[in-house]
Amino acid sequence: MPKDRSPFTPGRPVPVEFFIGRLQEIERILRSVKQVAAGKQENIFLTGERGIGKSSLAAFVRYLAEKEHAFLGVHVYMGAVNTVEEFVRKTFERLLQESIDKPIFEKIKTFFGNHIKQVGLFGLSVKFEIDPDDLKNAVNNFLPALDRLYDKIRDDKKGVLLILDDINGITASPEFAHFLKSLVDEIATRQKTLPLLLLLAGVPERRDEMIKNQESIGRIFDVIEIKPFSREETDEFYQKAFSAEEVTVDKEALTPLYRYSGGLPMLLHEVGDAVFWVDSDNRITKVDAFAGIFGAADIVGKKYLDRQVYRALRSDRYRSILQKIVKPDLTMRFVRKEIAKRLTEDEKRVLDNFLSRMKDLGVVRSGEHAGEYIFANNLFRLYMGLESVSKQNKVH
Repeated sequence: MPKDRSPFTPGRPVPVEFFIGRLQEIERILRSVKQVAAGKQENIFLTGERGIGKSSLAAFVRYLAEKEHAFLGVHVYMGAVNTVEEFVRKTFERLLQESIDKPIFEKIKTFFGNHIKQVGLFGLSVKFEIDPDDLKNAVNNFLPALDRLYDKIRDDKKGVLLILDDINGITASPEFAHFLKSLVDEIATRQKTLPLLLLLAGVPERRDEMIKNQESIGRIFDVIEIKPFSREETDEFYQKAFSAEEVTVDKEALTPLYRYSGGLPMLLHEVGDAVFWVDSDNRITKVDAFAGIFGAADIVGKKYLDRQVYRALRSDRYRSILQKIVKPDLTMRFVRKEIAKRLTEDEKRVLDNFLSRMKDLGVVRSGEHAGEYIFANNLFRLYMGLESVSKQNKVH
């Protein structure tokens, strides 16, 4: 029978029903949820490399906090936000939008008054409208506004989980770092209790950026780092996802699926989706796995790599070197002299140019020892593995 629904969600947070693993991280965040409900201030920075599943984990924890701990969850995606004013506006708008189908919406609606505009078919969505002068006032009175808002819902909710996700645009702003520091300090030092759990999700560089702008940020947040899935977790993920569509997975197929996704959830979904559509008999074999991996390489490159990096890694000049760098393993480190042993004389002549270009593009950086190189992140390392195996397939 033809397939019409893939269980994988490449490029999007994982649906709650397909979420697996991360038990330690979930327990740590839910412990903070309970602490906040009991009156203690908690702030979390959820971190990990790109594609590790920060947004999916934050969304899942929000689901649990709402379902099991009577919290109001607000998940704010801040990709285009680069000022404190826009942060405040976006936070209020998201709060409105995410509560529209909840019983507390009428209470929240009264708090926002005439700043609400109903939009969409039959007015089933809302937009927060505020003029620039009022928005500046909202920034200066953000905490009192949160107090008044929580007073409206305290009979229904034990606390608020505010998730700030996709924070790349705003962490460079010193104003934002100082704003967060003041907000957290004011909540901690006053008499009135506001059960607010602030959770930021971002790569480690974003936290470093904020600390550079405001040193105290380092002490404000408890850091929870997400690691790649283990082999066992990766196998469980694929088996659970495929079985949801009544597709079985041969044991031999799981090895390449893990090897070329590296436990990175973003790649698990891209590779899994490609494999799902390649399969024709609802049984994933090793042949199906590699066919999907071959197809996933180009998709991953185009979606997740900078255009300059993508073009450089796919150039005929460097492809043969690329294949030999990722053999016989896919470790994060490699040594020039070891790579050179695998190259032809023509390849050796351009090796230094290749390494220099990769450093300029931020794909690799120098290691601690002479001639040692380290991939800047797992995505680059794994993409090079995908591209290498894809190239081999096309050659043969």
